Amino acid sequence: RRLLPKAQRAHSKSWFAVAIAFVVLLLYWRLNAAKEVTEKARGMAPSKESMRGTGAISHHKRVRVDEEDESDEDIKQFKAEQAASGGEETSTANALAVPVVQIVKHPEFVYGGNWARTKSAATLTAETQTEACHATTILHLPDGQVLMAWFGGTYEGAEDVGIWMAKRDKNGWDAPYLATKIFRNAPYHGKNLKHNGPYLKDEPPRQGREPHWNPVLWCKGAGNGDGDGAGNGVCKGDVTLYFKVGWKIQEWESYVAHSADHGATWSTPYPVVEGDKQGGRGPVKNKMIVLQDNTWLAPASLE
Repeated sequence: RRLLPKAQRAHSKSWFAVAIAFVVLLLYWRLNAAKEVTEKARGMAPSKESMRGTGAISHHKRVRVDEEDESDEDIKQFKAEQAASGGEETSTANALAVPVVQIVKHPEFVYGGNWARTKSAATLTAETQTEACHATTILHLPDGQVLMAWFGGTYEGAEDVGIWMAKRDKNGWDAPYLATKIFRNAPYHGKNLKHNGPYLKDEPPRQGREPHWNPVLWCKGAGNGDGDGAGNGVCKGDVTLYFKVGWKIQEWESYVAHSADHGATWSTPYPVVEGDKQGGRGPVKNKMIVLQDNTWLAPASLE
């Protein structure tokens, strides 16, 4: 700049000032645009007053209510409505109404203990029957009860893995139990994981058993006069359990069992589709969807 004539130096200063002003205006415009989007979104969202009595508040807080929410007027009103209606959903807004079963303040361990955000802070008050617990599925039952199932054993894919269950009522969780474990005297077709991390465990005894996988709890009458045990109402009738059996995913077979007493006892499992040994048809871990014509749409997996 020192080599430039005085007039040119003044001209360069002017352009520099214009560039700075342009950047400032651009930033100002972007901030205002973001503010308008935020205000528009707030204007589209229903207010708390408009949400009262529609079920939206209860839908938002029906699973978890933190300690600081106890003073929330919406929660107080929701509890009063539930008490007055005997615990049933009072909403008539079909788009927002959901079955409210129970308010849980924080996650829970089926085996008892205190949940925490870190493993070091969490505690179990009882020994688990299995070292591994995986792929949980739940079903809402009458009277605020919840039935949960998972597959458990020495490790995922071990010979002793079966389908375990537990039920929760207002007094807490019952003791978990092995709900089903079929035996077909199948030849061993797994992997020796003793020296294959992260397991580093001894294999269970080879006794002709096979690992079970990915249970799905479902209501037998879903869409046909009964709820689905999830967003479309509690399951008041027979309960159905789907699960997979087999050593390898591509060889899975789908099995199904039924319970007429909400999970206390189960029928002998049988194949969903006889001879289907290419991954198994039927749901995999996630619940089915009831279509308008009451057809069940089952999510599957290809791995």
